[in-house]
Amino acid sequence: MNGRVIPAGLSGSDHIPRLCDYDVSGKYGFMVDDPLTDLPPYFSPWMKIANNLQSLVKNDRLREAVHQMPLLDYTRLEGVKEWRLAHVVLSFISSGYVWVKGEEHIPKVLPRNLAIPYAGISDYLGMTPSFTHSSSVLANWKLIDPSKPAELDNMDTIIKVAGGWDESWFFMVAGAVEIDCAEGLKAILNAQQAVADCQVERLKKSLREMETSLQKMKRTLARMHERCDPDAFYNGFRPFLAGWDGAAFRNKGYNGLIYEGVNDEPMQYVGGSAAQSTSVPAFDAALSVEHTPEEDKLRAHFREYMPPAHRAFVDAITNGPSIRTFVQNFEDDVLEEAYNQCLDALKQFRTQHIQIVTRYIVIMANRKDSNKKFANQGKAGTGGTGFMKFLKNLRDATTETTLTTPTQTSEDDDKDDD
Repeated sequence: MNGRVIPAGLSGSDHIPRLCDYDVSGKYGFMVDDPLTDLPPYFSPWMKIANNLQSLVKNDRLREAVHQMPLLDYTRLEGVKEWRLAHVVLSFISSGYVWVKGEEHIPKVLPRNLAIPYAGISDYLGMTPSFTHSSSVLANWKLIDPSKPAELDNMDTIIKVAGGWDESWFFMVAGAVEIDCAEGLKAILNAQQAVADCQVERLKKSLREMETSLQKMKRTLARMHERCDPDAFYNGFRPFLAGWDGAAFRNKGYNGLIYEGVNDEPMQYVGGSAAQSTSVPAFDAALSVEHTPEEDKLRAHFREYMPPAHRAFVDAITNGPSIRTFVQNFEDDVLEEAYNQCLDALKQFRTQHIQIVTRYIVIMANRKDSNKKFANQGKAGTGGTGFMKFLKNLRDATTETTLTTPTQTSEDDDKDDD
């Protein structure tokens, strides 16, 4: 099992991670706390393109604008928030540059005035020079009304590529889910501390708080349909979320994208994906949900697209006191039920995600009026996977972690996926 039980009377405080040590906010979770929305004047050529990206894409002027863009000295960025915003800006510009003319006209090379700063900024942050969950969600948000709370209806993206309000809503639903997770992350650490100190009532309370956080995350995710139309997603902006590792590149004989001035060899990266979020992996680690080697291989691949500190946070939880082992050994029915209910809430969140994927991708991929400019993307995820089996296997593993016989089988879950 992941982690270990620390015997009673032995302090486990040194083994419990602190949110602040891993760039995690107690208020916003993995989201950047109060991100910047603009860069210093020197970087205005980047911001001008980013702020007009939708128009440039619509009018097929983006590549022309990029070719006229000067090569800027990215080392003049100051502070992590400037670096994170710059990564967002260049991620959106690069994705737009690659996909603006459709799959048949993808470029072989990302020009040096874009590639060099993009790669340099990514290297500084320990992140990939590609479109990720981090660049599209975690650092790409702002409040519509700064005087009001950070809630879904008061959130908007800083940069959009092609989808208008549907695109903003799509990314901000994901962002609001991350914020909903914040209380759960605090509860995870409190639960591990309770295990370390053998405080059973505190552990029960923390597990209930984890469950509440997961339930809130599910309710927020279920709001996706309110302002994001499946057609606008699938045929409008989803194609721009793809990476440089799929069928479109292979069909052109390209083994990825060459970053001019950075590497003479093509570089392959998957596109943005919810699998790159750290929130659910944090719950998996806390509850000791064990996946198959096949799924773990994919999960490890997606981890490489997370901010380094967030990857380290999941490792710290994994290596901390084991909640599951403590519950197993303590033999308290109420405690076991609290643990199982937390697992059920995690399973229900995964089921909600599967339902959204079905509606927004699987059903849309079977329609005859899909965007033929991006026919090769089909039912593959923007993260490059045939994802439905992957997602269902993750959910099954969650169910199998239950300490008592589940009341609902994975076959029953499949009935809820349509």
